[in-house]
Amino acid sequence: VAARAVGQVAIGRGVEDRQVGHRPRNHPSLAIWCGGNELSRSDKPLDDSHPMLAALKAVVREEAPDCIWLPTSSSGPVFGNSLEEIEKNPDALHDVHGPWEYQGIEKQYKLYNQGCSLFHSEFGVEGLTNLRSLERSIAPEHRFPVDRDNPVWFHLGAWWVKEAMWRSVFGEFATLEQAVQATQFTQFEGLRYAVEADRRRWPHNSGSIPWQFNEPFPMAACTSAVDYYSEPKPVYYGVRAAYQPIHVTASYARLAWGGQEPFESDLWITSDSHQSELEGELEWRLQEMNGEVLNEGRSSIHYKNSDQSHKVTTVRCEMARIKSQLFFLTLNLNDVKGSPIGYNRYLFAAGTNLARIFDLPKADVTVRVYKNQDVERLTFHNPGKQT
Repeated sequence: VAARAVGQVAIGRGVEDRQVGHRPRNHPSLAIWCGGNELSRSDKPLDDSHPMLAALKAVVREEAPDCIWLPTSSSGPVFGNSLEEIEKNPDALHDVHGPWEYQGIEKQYKLYNQGCSLFHSEFGVEGLTNLRSLERSIAPEHRFPVDRDNPVWFHLGAWWVKEAMWRSVFGEFATLEQAVQATQFTQFEGLRYAVEADRRRWPHNSGSIPWQFNEPFPMAACTSAVDYYSEPKPVYYGVRAAYQPIHVTASYARLAWGGQEPFESDLWITSDSHQSELEGELEWRLQEMNGEVLNEGRSSIHYKNSDQSHKVTTVRCEMARIKSQLFFLTLNLNDVKGSPIGYNRYLFAAGTNLARIFDLPKADVTVRVYKNQDVERLTFHNPGKQT
């Protein structure tokens, strides 16, 4: 009886999907059809042997024969992207989901440095929403503390309030503003790194789709890049840059380098610009908070096959030379004419966590606007001592 009922549902659904599938089948953004989101049994994704999925596949094959079909997302053979699955069988991570949370100042980078998926079709990093959104959504008496014992925070983001993880990275938050600043930084940093690491593995990894773009209602914390009121969070800009056709990136083992020796980072160039070749120069600079240069260098690049990732060089610095608690790695990629074609910047801690970001003084930035007929040009200048 159960099998017959499932079959009847599949037939009815097939008629509906034939009508729905017919309309968008030639849409330029349509790349893949799938039977549903995270359909699984015993932590294993379902396949086309399921009667419902078999019926849907038949409709797609008839209505859109040129499109790729996957029975579910993720389609497996294992469901999740994790160090445990990678260690168990790295060849089984074809189309995977997860994780959706920042894994920590070391584990986040261990996971994505060992990534082996062919298609990373859903993943994310959590962060608090923008401060103005919180002020519009939560009464002042309920905004702090940020924890799941606070019923308002439990209601508006329980899954994404990762108190233990946040404490391990930043210590305790003294204010709501600190909580927003800290968690939005790790969301920016963590998701940017995940996308960059996936792209460094091209063409082995052929696609990455972060979750999620926006909020369906005013969330206090979640994985969104844009809040309910359509204001971008910092992660929006980090991921937008990570998807640039030509992108320069750094891979590293951790964010906090206390007790480690030496600081080390590999520099990469990733391109899917479809140029016949890529030629230019990569400049890198390791700096203290006051702008003092710890180490710097230049590397000429010339790749005949530009549509792939190339490791350019390795940056090293003895930790004893780093006096400030925070330091930067800045990357600039220029073409043969000296014009900029790629840029990136990374923040690291010389201690064991990122608590010192709360001590950062604000940079003194001035902006000048130059107007020439219909063209406006903005010039930003930092006359202060903070980089």
